[in-house]
Amino acid sequence: MTGRRVAGLLALACLLALGWMVRPQEVGVNSASQADVEPRLAVAPPPTRLPPAEPAIASVGARGETSPAPPAEGAPAEPVPEAPVEPAPEAVSCTDDAGCEAWSRCLFGACVDGQRACEADGDCGPFERCSLAVCLSGVRQCSQDPDCAEGQRCLFGRCSARAVDCEADAGCDAEDRCLFGRCVAGRTECRQNRDCPAEHRCLFGRCAQGEHQCDVDGDCGESQRCEFNRCLDGTRQCDADPDCGESQRCEFGRCLDGERECRDPADCAAGEGCDFGLCRPTDP
Repeated sequence: MTGRRVAGLLALACLLALGWMVRPQEVGVNSASQADVEPRLAVAPPPTRLPPAEPAIASVGARGETSPAPPAEGAPAEPVPEAPVEPAPEAVSCTDDAGCEAWSRCLFGACVDGQRACEADGDCGPFERCSLAVCLSGVRQCSQDPDCAEGQRCLFGRCSARAVDCEADAGCDAEDRCLFGRCVAGRTECRQNRDCPAEHRCLFGRCAQGEHQCDVDGDCGESQRCEFNRCLDGTRQCDADPDCGESQRCEFGRCLDGERECRDPADCAAGEGCDFGLCRPTDP
């Protein structure tokens, strides 16, 4: 595996170490109801890459517009050209942090998201750990694979379920990408924030709405915390459900009322989805 490929995967892996399942909302206050949750991780669709077609001219409008001539009766329909599949953006080479943009650092010869912030867990805030010179959300669970349960591996200080679906995007369908050994929907469209349009950031290989605001809680204002590179209201209260009170669960650093019912849609009954740890009916 080349250094460039390793750096690209590490950039994604650092983000994934925050937690595998990403929910498209953010939590704001303690003991919040579901109505207090606002959508936030809307992913921008990839730009259309089809070249403009040159239709046969049938008529010219008052402003000079042209309209395509209708096909002759019985004639086969013209095939629609397929959008060309373009490779994911390449990582930017570097020799030190100075050669990278803001909110990024030089790691294994390539610029990756996340500015250098620590050397040990003690350099990070509560409920955080140091991994690859950045502070990641969640206290350390392990240092090596044997520290985790059977069927899990130690990944950036957290125990994660093993997955062998893929090793790279090439191992997935054309419209999917490989994230941490799993094929997930959506092609890789970014490696760093610079690959995304204005007012977007690169999150899990996709461009998400909202500029990159933070890497750790300390980058945000008073009474705020950093979640997925955005500053959210409310200081961090928890890392896991046991950190919260009775009949509460931990979601994105805040304690919410109600015991956890699920972590994945598979934990819920048919016709239900997992919404911030609770099973809710899915839209018809």
